[in-house]
Amino acid sequence: MTEIHSFAEIDASLRSIDTGEPATAKRRLFASAARFQNRAVKPREWLVEGFIPNGTVTLLGGDGGSGKSLLAMMLAIATASTKDVRWLGRLPVQGPAIYCGAEDDIDEMHRRMSDITDANFIQFTDLERLHVCSLAGQDALLAVENPKTKVLDATRSKQNGHHWWSLTHWQTCLVPMKTTERWPGSS
Repeated sequence: MTEIHSFAEIDASLRSIDTGEPATAKRRLFASAARFQNRAVKPREWLVEGFIPNGTVTLLGGDGGSGKSLLAMMLAIATASTKDVRWLGRLPVQGPAIYCGAEDDIDEMHRRMSDITDANFIQFTDLERLHVCSLAGQDALLAVENPKTKVLDATRSKQNGHHWWSLTHWQTCLVPMKTTERWPGSS
């Protein structure tokens, strides 16, 4: 990105945007809101209508023990199920999902998934698009700050040497859990 050192440079950049000159390879930081006049508003795409926009990072927050992991697992199951399973009364966009927990071992995940499948009258065979991963007792950091650039760099997972970000290109819903592993003091 081009560094801007003066208001004159900002003004010149805005004028070039407003005149409709062809975009350069560099991303422009500012654009005049007037350009939206007479433009159709693109509809928002949802993972869960009215709750979770599709293609954006969404944080599920709350006190420890309040059910965040359970709600997240329910969302992953509702997303991945080949049957219509509702999440908080709404049907999410269906497709592949990943649920990665950093607190519960695989046996606890199995127990929770069993309760959820029973409550929704579905079978584990309806969840072939759901992939689960337990990092309980392991280093579950998804990214670390690069000290030189001050930018977060993806860490390698312990699972098959894949980068976590490479998993996100194919699934509808990615649910990594345990924010305290990424942001100290949060849960």
